[in-house]
Amino acid sequence: MTKLLSGYNRFLQAKIQEGMKFADAAKLWDTEESFNWLIDNVPEGIISAYLNWYPTDKKQIERRENLFRDIITRQNVAGLAKEEFVETMFRFAKEGGGIQSGGYRTAGLLRKAIEADIEGFRGFILEPFEKDCDVADWLERSREVKYFGKGIATIYLNWVDKNRYSILNNKTHDALKKLGFKIPSGAFLNCQHQNG
Repeated sequence: MTKLLSGYNRFLQAKIQEGMKFADAAKLWDTEESFNWLIDNVPEGIISAYLNWYPTDKKQIERRENLFRDIITRQNVAGLAKEEFVETMFRFAKEGGGIQSGGYRTAGLLRKAIEADIEGFRGFILEPFEKDCDVADWLERSREVKYFGKGIATIYLNWVDKNRYSILNNKTHDALKKLGFKIPSGAFLNCQHQNG
């Protein structure tokens, strides 16, 4: 991996030497040219090695599959004492719902937002358990909850019902675009609504 990253660093340095501004070169990470360079230079066998490793790590898969299974339930979320509820949602955000990294950066801020209206937030996150929940409206309103972004919001929905709600975040969006899928504006809400 170090070899790959140092090669990528040389790729960026070459762009700068060709006259590209440093700030523009730094933005290359999120471009098709950069993506293609990485695909062309990934060491042979790294993807197949990963695919061989991933499905065989049963303990890791079980841990991830069960991390919040008994926690994100209608009965549990509704029945937790206020302090326990806040701590549970803090932990959920901090651990990125067991799916995404980086939750620790804003989990404390989300905790403060929840503490400002514990019962309002509890009522809000109980809504997706209802069969008639308007998911598009719920996701739109999730934007009003500071530090409860679309990534953690859709991870939460996925824990509510994996068969009904998919996980969408910037990484999903960017990966689909790089794979050639056209993502219309508003797709975040539309995809969830169609799944619901």
